[in-house]
Amino acid sequence: MKNKFLLLFFFVVIGQQAFAQKEEKPQILVFGSGIIGYSAAVQGALSNVPTLWVVEGSDLIPEFTRSARGMENLLNVDGGIWMKLLMRMGAVKDASDSLARHIKREINPRLFENALEKIISEQANLKIVFANDIIAIDKKRKHWSITLEDGHKYTVDCVIDASVNQKLGRFSAADTQANRGPSMLKLDEMSSAEIRTLLVTGEIDRKLFGVQFSNLIRGENDGFFKLSAFVKGLDTSAGTAPFRSAFGQALGATAAYLSYFATASAAIDVRKLQTELMSDGARILPFSDLAIDDPNFDAIQRVGLAAIFNFKSPRAGFILDKDRYISYAELEPVFNRLYSRSQLWPVEDKTRDLTLSTALSLIKFVALRGDEIEKEVKRDWSTLLHFAGSYQEDKPIGRYEFMVLLDRYASPFSKKVDRQGYFIF
Repeated sequence: MKNKFLLLFFFVVIGQQAFAQKEEKPQILVFGSGIIGYSAAVQGALSNVPTLWVVEGSDLIPEFTRSARGMENLLNVDGGIWMKLLMRMGAVKDASDSLARHIKREINPRLFENALEKIISEQANLKIVFANDIIAIDKKRKHWSITLEDGHKYTVDCVIDASVNQKLGRFSAADTQANRGPSMLKLDEMSSAEIRTLLVTGEIDRKLFGVQFSNLIRGENDGFFKLSAFVKGLDTSAGTAPFRSAFGQALGATAAYLSYFATASAAIDVRKLQTELMSDGARILPFSDLAIDDPNFDAIQRVGLAAIFNFKSPRAGFILDKDRYISYAELEPVFNRLYSRSQLWPVEDKTRDLTLSTALSLIKFVALRGDEIEKEVKRDWSTLLHFAGSYQEDKPIGRYEFMVLLDRYASPFSKKVDRQGYFIF
């Protein structure tokens, strides 16, 4: 009996220890300290893919943890993991543009480091290795074999070189796509099709720039991400931190997509990738007149990425222009591609401003919905829809209300797009 008890004790205790020590093998490896590496690593973990972050020194983001920094950006450019960092510094959970602006005036190194550590502690899928270097990288079938300076070896699906000087370039193939056009475009120069594939937007020298899906994967080869084409056009000043963080977050989400679905970048569904980013707070469209805590923020982002309207203004920058009235003539070019039925919608004067009644008629027509829509909108006007004023059918409808209703009933964002931003049917 005693021997049986000892044997049972051995299996229970040893089994518990083995379970406690069991660790998910990383599938993504991010190399390099800084805000790009941090955001890529955290997003990989948020996307439920085990991620290893190899930091060159002892500081995660030296530019903010060594000395106080201050910055002043354009309105409403903060989002995603960067916004989460700022909010943790302010000890609040929900994102706020006004609080973000206040915190950025002087970023306290200690508070910043505490926020970093707090977010990292919440990521069960993230492991960090400090003061290490990579001495060997080998491609083995569909995976990358990595050897660290301390002798540890890992086999991963994806590698992201987030180091400022792109130290891992010596291990990868020549950057054959580095010179194929710009790595980013000015937001006010992008076409509607280009806006549909946006993954990242941010500010450089008081101007807004965007990175499309095709730009982001330019440096990707079999799951190995090099950023040489990107870092050449972007400095490491504090003011670009929101942009660099958004870029890192997009890299992490893309690598996680490749690993999770065991696929190649050519097979990525841009809409699914954008959805993943937005679910983790990414601000893909930085409307200067739309706060991140607006109750319909996500709906506006989704419909905005369908690029039904022109959001560029020579004077005001990139704006939603919430209350601007709309006509069917403005909608028709994109609607005819989104919804083939829209060509049959009976309208007497296409240039006339749409009222709430005619807008709902159009939405019902393209979405194949019935009269129940009017009842739902009237019921939910000030509650679930969070619209101002009262329900008035004969009142002209503005962009904001129209986009929220379109997202709710006809979902243009669900229409797939190719790499060039053209709708796929």
